[in-house]
Amino acid sequence: KADAVAGLELLRSRFSSVGVIGHSEGGTIAMMLAAEKQVDFVVSLAGMIVSGAETLVHQNRIALTDAGLPEETVEEYCGLISDAFDACINNRPMPTADGRNLPESLKQNYMAVLMQMRTPYLSNFLAVDVRPLLGDIICPVLALNGTKDIQVDQETNLAALRNGLGDN
Repeated sequence: KADAVAGLELLRSRFSSVGVIGHSEGGTIAMMLAAEKQVDFVVSLAGMIVSGAETLVHQNRIALTDAGLPEETVEEYCGLISDAFDACINNRPMPTADGRNLPESLKQNYMAVLMQMRTPYLSNFLAVDVRPLLGDIICPVLALNGTKDIQVDQETNLAALRNGLGDN
């Protein structure tokens, strides 16, 4: 976000109206800047409005389903990582895969996810959620999302954006 703010400061010295175009996480940052009244308009390209945790659970659900895993397995794994993301965000002990009806490959994958959650980037990404900020946005927002996007679910994110912006 700091890089975007630096760019905005430079542009404001040259232009009277400055906006931000952001893709995916960049769309999230654009919404943060709009809520802080730092931009005059936002163009969000597949912007992530729901939390990083929700986005990653969605991505895992799509990937596992596309890989042909049974629905019960997909739901069991997605429930496990959702619980782990929640534990990470709230600084609680991580759930284990022990006793879960999961193939060994998914248990190993879960262990890799636990290692990744120790990184500052992922632990911060999981907690990012711009929905509480949307009511503060008063500038124009153009959101463009695709129905075939498997990274940022257009239906969930656009609904959250519409709901959060309200009459704005």
